[in-house]
Amino acid sequence: MKAFAKNKPHSWISNKKRFVISIIGALILGLISLPYPGTRSLFDEGLLRLNIPIFFEFPSGGRFHYISYIMIFGVIALTYLCLTSLKRYRIVIYAAVVVSVLVLRKAILMIYLAIFPSPLYAVDLNTEQSWCNVSWNNDQMTGECNIIAKNYSREDLQADASLRIYYKGGSIREFYVDTKLDPMFFPSREVSMIQRDFTIPAPDGFSSDENSGIDNLLKNGDFRLILSDGDSERSWGDTWLTDES
Repeated sequence: MKAFAKNKPHSWISNKKRFVISIIGALILGLISLPYPGTRSLFDEGLLRLNIPIFFEFPSGGRFHYISYIMIFGVIALTYLCLTSLKRYRIVIYAAVVVSVLVLRKAILMIYLAIFPSPLYAVDLNTEQSWCNVSWNNDQMTGECNIIAKNYSREDLQADASLRIYYKGGSIREFYVDTKLDPMFFPSREVSMIQRDFTIPAPDGFSSDENSGIDNLLKNGDFRLILSDGDSERSWGDTWLTDES
């Protein structure tokens, strides 16, 4: 009877060790791919803190963001481990793992924001709904930013704000202008919707012939928002185009 029970195919897992490794690896990969403390991933930020470049620079002047391919390789490897560790229900279980990781990684970040960091680093700014626009002529630039963010800290945050505008657009990022915005206030544990207007002189040599302005989400890299609490700074709007390291 014991031998029959042992050999009975009741389990949908053929290799428990491989399955556990794939789950743990997927959660780690999900966490390090989170955009924090700005728009870059935790993995990118960690490498930059260790003075490890996140791009391969080419002699021709181009550059290659190799981190993206490391992430893709990790996803492929973990997918292989997960699927080959299962006997049955492979697609259903794999889909459940993906959904669980996406939910858990966000939940872990929210718990961290609510407990550990200072108010500046406890702000979760929604770059997919926050946006800025600017229009111009040869003499001045005018625009506004609409910011949606939640401060998960137990303390309010009063932050100085500034904006960098990459007015050439496209892949050319050496042409930009900076402007101060009015300070931003983020109440504790609340979602804030903040609007700031600005008017600044056009930079020297600026020409409005190419286009009449920019209207874009913060995540897309035409604008970089910087917040400062006096001791530290955080920025949002960095993309592979605007990364300086």
